[in-house]
Amino acid sequence: MNTNTKMLLLTLVLLSSVAANGPCDLSDFNPDNPLCTTEAVSSVDLTITDAQGNTLPSATITFLINNEELYTGGCDGSCDSVTLAYEQVGRFDIDVSAPGYMTASESVDVQMDDAGCHPVTQIVTIGLEHDSTVRALSGAWFTSNLFGDSTLRFGGNGEIIGAILYDRTIAGDGNFYIAYNGSLIRGAAGQNTWTDNVPDPTRNGDIFNFSALTASQPIGFENAVISADYNTLTGTLDGVAVTYSRLEEMPEPLLDP
Repeated sequence: MNTNTKMLLLTLVLLSSVAANGPCDLSDFNPDNPLCTTEAVSSVDLTITDAQGNTLPSATITFLINNEELYTGGCDGSCDSVTLAYEQVGRFDIDVSAPGYMTASESVDVQMDDAGCHPVTQIVTIGLEHDSTVRALSGAWFTSNLFGDSTLRFGGNGEIIGAILYDRTIAGDGNFYIAYNGSLIRGAAGQNTWTDNVPDPTRNGDIFNFSALTASQPIGFENAVISADYNTLTGTLDGVAVTYSRLEEMPEPLLDP
């Protein structure tokens, strides 16, 4: 099984920091008890699927252990049997999200085995439903087209938050930083953050529309179709072909202040 398939979420940290807190402290391993092995045992093995039961290739996973420590990570390549932690018992509150899908949550209690040595691994499958709303746009999208390069940020409900229009002015660093409809963005040090009010994006089936005129520049997309993996939008803008690609990381100027 490849490394991506068994990608661990901060498990090295968990192994070093929590194993010693459990009843089976490996430093006190008792060789006379054959039930207590030195091999670490996983607490939760999580598989993430779509509504049809197909394993998703990637997703973001957040989990809270015993209502105390919050961990965030993800799977990339395959979300089949992803180990969340080793040698940890208690309540796991798990949230899973992926582009184009509704966020899903599940809680599971991990108990110690009868020998009091290792956790009893919980096998958990969470299925995600496709999101048929404009929330599928949530995140950051980049385009390079006839009108120039730009990045748009949409919020958790698909609302427009902000934009960066690259190399559009001779002032400062040459970029425009825009916050829309009363939203706040971090902006860039020493640069103005412009504000504007525009219509939020809409969705009809798998067709998305968002277009506006900002700083005398057309931005957005019209009659755009989203790809099957929800990472590409292809449409037009003022009659010009445009393609947007979802970014894995949000540009710092578009983050919350």
